[in-house]
Amino acid sequence: MWSRKKRFGMAKLEKSPDFGVLQDFVDSLFADAEEQTRLDIVVQAESLDLNPDLLEIVSLLPPGTYCLLYTSDAA
Repeated sequence: MWSRKKRFGMAKLEKSPDFGVLQDFVDSLFADAEEQTRLDIVVQAESLDLNPDLLEIVSLLPPGTYCLLYTSDAA
């Protein structure tokens, strides 16, 4: 996902085009519901056609029910 780009003798990390997609996905999961099951999360990830690397991360979630502990909007 990360690539290095040489610029003026120093390596610069370049963000993947999918940077932030997983966070946006998680935010959308809990926009309308306080809890989600693993099955719901996996089905939604597949239906949104997330890239294979992100689908692999989602598929590694252990079975259970998940709730949002904090929001990114919290100050």
